[in-house]
Amino acid sequence: MTADQALPGPTGEEASRPEPAGEGDRPGPGLGRVLGRLRRAGPQGPTEPPERMRNLTVGGRTVRVSVREGTAGWPPLLLCNGIGASLELFQPFVDVLDPRRPVIRFDMPGIGGSPAPVVPYHLTMLPSLLAGLLDQLGYEQADVLGISWGGGLAQQFALSRPDRVRRLVLVATAPGALMVPGRPWVLLRMLTPRRHRDPGYAARVAGELYGGSARQDPIVARDVLHATSRLGPPRGYYYQLISMLGWTSLPWLPKLRPPTLILAGDDDPIIPVVNARIMNWLIRRSRLHIFSVREQFTDEQWEHFIAVRRFVDEEVVPVVGPYWERAEICWPLVKRLPELGIVGEDIKGYGCAGMSPMACGLVTMELHRGDGSLGVFLGVHAGLAMLSIAMCGSEEQKARWLPDMAQMNKLGAFALTEPEHGSDSVALETSARPVKGGGEAGGDSWVLNGRKRWIGLGSVADLVVVWARNTEDGQVNGFVVEKGSPGYEARVIEGKISLRSVWQAEITLENVRVPAENRLPGARSFKDTTRILATTRSTCAWGALGHATAAYDAALRYAQERHQFGEPLASFQIIQQRLVTMLADLTAMQLYCLQIGRLAEAGRLTPTVAGLAKMHNTRKARAITAEARDMLGGNGILLDYQVMRHMVDMEAIHTFEGTETMQTLIVGRAITGIGAFT
Repeated sequence: MTADQALPGPTGEEASRPEPAGEGDRPGPGLGRVLGRLRRAGPQGPTEPPERMRNLTVGGRTVRVSVREGTAGWPPLLLCNGIGASLELFQPFVDVLDPRRPVIRFDMPGIGGSPAPVVPYHLTMLPSLLAGLLDQLGYEQADVLGISWGGGLAQQFALSRPDRVRRLVLVATAPGALMVPGRPWVLLRMLTPRRHRDPGYAARVAGELYGGSARQDPIVARDVLHATSRLGPPRGYYYQLISMLGWTSLPWLPKLRPPTLILAGDDDPIIPVVNARIMNWLIRRSRLHIFSVREQFTDEQWEHFIAVRRFVDEEVVPVVGPYWERAEICWPLVKRLPELGIVGEDIKGYGCAGMSPMACGLVTMELHRGDGSLGVFLGVHAGLAMLSIAMCGSEEQKARWLPDMAQMNKLGAFALTEPEHGSDSVALETSARPVKGGGEAGGDSWVLNGRKRWIGLGSVADLVVVWARNTEDGQVNGFVVEKGSPGYEARVIEGKISLRSVWQAEITLENVRVPAENRLPGARSFKDTTRILATTRSTCAWGALGHATAAYDAALRYAQERHQFGEPLASFQIIQQRLVTMLADLTAMQLYCLQIGRLAEAGRLTPTVAGLAKMHNTRKARAITAEARDMLGGNGILLDYQVMRHMVDMEAIHTFEGTETMQTLIVGRAITGIGAFT
């Protein structure tokens, strides 16, 4: 199968002729291999169709043109580049097209190898240039593909010379001046050709300009711009930029005659996807395809996801390494969390985020992709402490504590695990004894005694939700212990190798007196505790996905950039096999998270399904991070490369809320009806 198979062409013996097997048929990522071939500037292979480069003069304008002749009888494909891009930009695309198809590429005046014109030009003047090119090359009609700026040119050509355009493909483009604009600061970056001239700058702004995979792998965007492009004079770029002034195709799109395919991405910062939808609605003979995972999510979910992703890429990843190494909480990042509007999980009101369960998962995934300690910090504070108050607290308690916690003016902790009771936390020994009178203002109170261990934020929290056994009825109840309570002592556990930037504590409760109004009335038994833990098990599944994604991205980037034996690591079969296995496991993890997110949205997520997702995803994430660490060789143990931090942080996520073994037994009990543990 070829990338061009859907386009009609000759039939019979000529159409059934097998495609030549060129270098592109070797195993490996097509774009990476093509870019590598272009960097080496090697000649075309003998099986590749011949391609001629020439200068043609049309209407007084000289342009550099590349023509791949193809096979007689096949209609040519005319390619129109984006702004500032020379014809080489399309090389990877051309290389995977059916070799029988003729392909015409050209540099706009002043771009690449085309001389700069004496005076500026306007887009409405250019259809005659394209028609003249086809005339000189002996073609009556062409299929036309335009990307970005070139999409505007393709539209103008199809409107002005409909008889010359057989079919039209519009990629990441818009109807000109009447388009729905992208983000203003992104458009401002388009006012300079610097991204075409400065590789370092191109890599820095790639994610912001192009979105999508460029956010995780800006090196590919940099290479596309600099390994496959030729620079023209600066004024050529500005001439091309101003040629769009005042131009729009919007009122005339209903008159567009050729069958049109519109391709767009839903994470395009320059041209929002709504432009493609408008064009699809106006062009009668058009079909729209959106490259997207966006359609899986609501606007609310996607906005939280993108906001946290940008925060992680721009603010978290550049600074977390030293904090992790020093085992310090990164308070500047913690203080940013309320500003992002993500504190409070799916709790409605009280100043809480009120996110949907799916949005909570996406936020958790992205925070862990940046730093597991930060993700756990928010998970403990909001997903455990705040959620306990929201689910089990009275209206007065919610109003008293949640607003301050939503702004992180007060930090929360969740104290369940004990030194002798981890997986069997249901057997906890911390006691709560009711006392008549003796509390503040002479009111009733409870006296807590016991020890807790592995309590995240236990040493810095203002409010600690302590789970203790009621001495009167033997049931597990929840109590909020406020900072400064006499008898409460917390010691930070030292020597911790995982999640070093969030502190876990060992807590001693010695005759800690808690006012009766601090008892959570909805926490009447351990079943109420498990309602909260069911939510956090799914949180662990999302967090594991974040760690695995970061490790896979780092391994892929390293394989593309690191050279050994004169070749990039990515060119070796064993590396590709390992990357593919990692990607397959990562995709399965994503599907697990999508499913538990959907079940939670519908109110149908059970503790068993959450445990299954947690078990699967932590297991796969441990394997992916370990594989990534191995692929980086000696560099894999350096903090600069991020992978080792994610690998050891996963060890804690693996243990949280019940180990893989315990989750296996819980799921096993559900599917067999037989409990293998007590």
